[in-house]
Amino acid sequence: MKKNNKGFMLAELVIVSAVVIGTMVALYTGFNTASINYKERSKYYSIDCLYAGQTIKNLLIDEFKLTDLLNNTENYIDINEYCKSVGESSAFNQYCQAVYKRYNIDKMYLVKYNKENINLLKQNNDVALEKYLNILLKSIEEDNTYHIIIKDKKDYFANLKVV
Repeated sequence: MKKNNKGFMLAELVIVSAVVIGTMVALYTGFNTASINYKERSKYYSIDCLYAGQTIKNLLIDEFKLTDLLNNTENYIDINEYCKSVGESSAFNQYCQAVYKRYNIDKMYLVKYNKENINLLKQNNDVALEKYLNILLKSIEEDNTYHIIIKDKKDYFANLKVV
């Protein structure tokens, strides 16, 4: 007498299919999350933003304005506003504006790098900048050095240590 194994094969096929589908779903969600995180994190430490920050840092050093800024900066200072305050027609301001235009910079701040000042900077009503600053807050050591934080118009960021 012959045994009927058709029901067993169907059950085996369903179980194997469920395991394979479950594995594929788990892999997809893991890779999807990693991909989203990669896209988000790739916006941080943009080369163009770093070049812009280094150029402004060099300009401030060459024009002997960096020590003045460091002595007068309690929390943070908007570098673009500082450049404009020097004088609209000054060569310093024109060079600042050229850097802003060349690297497509939206905002640039000189910050005394501690948690209190970063939290104050977060109050600028800029959601993308706030997300970036939250990432910085996780890694800040309280050494009170000064940093230039740069944001371009495409929401790419960089953080450059000054002193």
